Amino acid sequence: MLDKEFKNPVRIQDMNKAIKSFINKHIIGIVSTSNDRSVHAVPIYYHYIDHENAFYFFTRTASKKYSNLEKNNKASFTIFNEDPPVVFTADCEAELLNIDEGNYSDIFIKLVEIHSSQLGYPTPISTMAEGLLTLVKLNIIDFNYKSYIQDINSLKSS
Repeated sequence: MLDKEFKNPVRIQDMNKAIKSFINKHIIGIVSTSNDRSVHAVPIYYHYIDHENAFYFFTRTASKKYSNLEKNNKASFTIFNEDPPVVFTADCEAELLNIDEGNYSDIFIKLVEIHSSQLGYPTPISTMAEGLLTLVKLNIIDFNYKSYIQDINSLKSS
């Protein structure tokens, strides 16, 4: 069973508008999970809920990431932008949620819309045929946001 006690949750006010704007402008990130032998990093389509300071995504119960999160609820999440170079990373604690329990219909609909909007491109979840569809919530414990725009501009002016 996953530990539901989040030791150091990030206060919502600690994330400024620029960071939240960056997160909300993207829909795909890399989630990294681990087991005793290895680290597993895969792309996922996500939905961020501002007032919860949490990311939601689908996975299947037969996936390696689900198996890892069942045993170890710690995960890392990364969103990046190539041009201009900006990176957001977060240390998270995951909750494996039952779609049929709780009030997740709005989140479910939003994730279906995100996956459906990728016409012509297979979404990561669509490549998996086995396992039940499940919802994962990543609660942000700590984060780092770095925009390299100022660093590049200062190099140009030197």
